[in-house]
Amino acid sequence: MDSVISLMSEVEHREKVAKQAVENIGKSSLDALAKLDELKQAQLVAREINQTRAKEVYAERDVLADEMDVLQMSVAGLLNMGESSVGILDEVQHILILRALTSHSVSHLNPYNLDKFFKY
Repeated sequence: MDSVISLMSEVEHREKVAKQAVENIGKSSLDALAKLDELKQAQLVAREINQTRAKEVYAERDVLADEMDVLQMSVAGLLNMGESSVGILDEVQHILILRALTSHSVSHLNPYNLDKFFKY
């Protein structure tokens, strides 16, 4: 009879331990589910932040592209002006060289020949 009572005590003790283990597993499962929900919410927030930032980056990229187009047009205009300015400067240089040569040639003439040179 003692062995039956001892066996009954041991069974009751094992049932208590098993019941406690089931409760712990249930609690752990609830904790894990709560943590999973928390992580899902954090993921949603992170995704929204990333999407917002991506929109800002694309908008900034578009603005920079527009500014780049304007700068390219300005540079092209300046280059065209520079080319025409160089042409004008070449022409002015040519005229000044001709004037210098002419004045040098005329300064070597005597006054009598100068009158013949500028005859009307």
